[in-house]
Amino acid sequence: SNENVSTVMIGAKTPAQLEQNLKALEAVEKITPEVKAEIDALVPFVPELSRRWPSSMRALS
Repeated sequence: SNENVSTVMIGAKTPAQLEQNLKALEAVEKITPEVKAEIDALVPFVPELSRRWPSSMRALS
């Protein structure tokens, strides 16, 4: 898990897509702390504000 993430939007359009996306949760229990550390080293989490927001809205975040 990532303490910087509170919500995940999966974007399923159909019940079948939702079921397929939820199957990914089965892999979570296989991610050991060592594997997570390797993933974090390869793909560091760098938060970025959406570029679609108008600059006036960015000041509110």
